[in-house]
Amino acid sequence: MKVFYYYHIPKTGGTSIYSFFEYISHKLPNTKFYNFNAWNDMTDIPRNINFNEVLSIHNIKTYDYIFILHHHGYKGLMYFKDTLINKKKELEYAGHSIKIITTIRDVLSFNNSRFNYIKDKCGWNGDKNDYLNNNKHHNIQTKYFFYNHPRYHNYINKLSHDNILDISNLVDIFVETKNLSHFIYLMSKMLNIEYNYNNRENVNKHSSNFNDTQKELFNNNDLDDFLYNKYKNTDIIL
Repeated sequence: MKVFYYYHIPKTGGTSIYSFFEYISHKLPNTKFYNFNAWNDMTDIPRNINFNEVLSIHNIKTYDYIFILHHHGYKGLMYFKDTLINKKKELEYAGHSIKIITTIRDVLSFNNSRFNYIKDKCGWNGDKNDYLNNNKHHNIQTKYFFYNHPRYHNYINKLSHDNILDISNLVDIFVETKNLSHFIYLMSKMLNIEYNYNNRENVNKHSSNFNDTQKELFNNNDLDDFLYNKYKNTDIIL
């Protein structure tokens, strides 16, 4: 039995991964897809994921593949670290496998995308200066990587390079957004599934950008830049 668990950081291509997981879960026999995404039903308190149930002996015996998407509204990767480490050991000891995957994006491209998204799709009324000068919008990738739920983003001061490296050890595959099509291509070939791997979901046009304020943008997003540069161009081994 193989588990593919994707931790979705917003604006890094996760909607395309969701569509891919949903598609192949209908194509492969004995497959289960868990979609942990509470975006349309947010609460102040982030939800829990019962990995003891999801990765239970019953599921291991029932399914050949389990696909997991972990997104907005649930507790972050930091909260599940010990549980996932133990579950990974249990699966491997029993002859199964789990791949923990996430996607990351360079600071400029990420913030260009996110700024236009919250302005055009979410009704945010701020301008570029508001975005640059408000720490609520700084290091968003790292905040989601650790805490996921916006309620806990004010804990960003507790993060450090060492903490990022510690949590990152849990992840098997980092995929740059620009390499997303290649990742989906490799995975579809491995699973022997025909899929349009060049299809990209949730792509929005950029009417504004931070190309002329890159220095300030990178200074404000130093943790995101560290995360990206540490794990970019990692070989994708499935």
